[in-house]
Amino acid sequence: MQNVLRSILSPGISAVRINSDVNLIRRCLDYRECKGVSALRHYGTCALVGSSGILLNSSCGDDIDASDFVIRFNLSPQEGYTKDVGKKSSMMVLNTLMSHKAYDLFNTTGGNREARLRDMFRTADNAILFFPVSKSNRFWWMYRGLEQILRRQGLNVVVVMGVTTFEHGHDEIRRKIWEVLDKQNTREMPSTGLLLVEIAITFCDRIQVYGFYPFARDQQDHAIPFYYWDTPDSDLGAGHIHNFAAEFELLRKLHSNGVIEHKIGHCK
Repeated sequence: MQNVLRSILSPGISAVRINSDVNLIRRCLDYRECKGVSALRHYGTCALVGSSGILLNSSCGDDIDASDFVIRFNLSPQEGYTKDVGKKSSMMVLNTLMSHKAYDLFNTTGGNREARLRDMFRTADNAILFFPVSKSNRFWWMYRGLEQILRRQGLNVVVVMGVTTFEHGHDEIRRKIWEVLDKQNTREMPSTGLLLVEIAITFCDRIQVYGFYPFARDQQDHAIPFYYWDTPDSDLGAGHIHNFAAEFELLRKLHSNGVIEHKIGHCK
């Protein structure tokens, strides 16, 4: 199943280095020919680290850091939590909400704008900063300027945007494949985390997923925070447009079929 999904999903989204040749980027955006501008290569092991409080006291940090490529989300902190979430970060992914915040801050005026951007993206230092969907095609110049600012502020960041590269007929095949796996039609509005699971299938041999757990209580019925850096609150996360419970079931199905390893307990 992993091989089938990889062959079907492979052309879906290209992670384009924004600091590439302008003509190559324009060709990628206009004609979906993105060879030579991708920031990703093939990896043996990849860890996707979510934000759920299920990570607290999990002792998964060493397992996460042992992966070849570590993907984190929404500028989540590692300092103070490294025993459970690790400290290695290869790519930091921003969802639509965080992308809009970055866009708004980038377009503000004032003498401290660059310092505020540096503080916002400090946890992405020495990593790829990935904007997978938001404003990528219309405002790619903003991402280019953002990388220049962050580098001036001393952050070693490679800014990357997601460009859809599949054709209509191929997308129909992708949709049918996901329908087989996803009976609750989660794909109508997938979360950024689920989107990255899909992308990771195309460039990772072994995928381990941590902290993708949307519930307010763990399997032993203990209260857990929605985010691992928050206090317990069962209402946190309410109002999202995504069906996280359905996505959780899809992840468990991918786990059962050997496509990913979905970690929801303690790491040995």
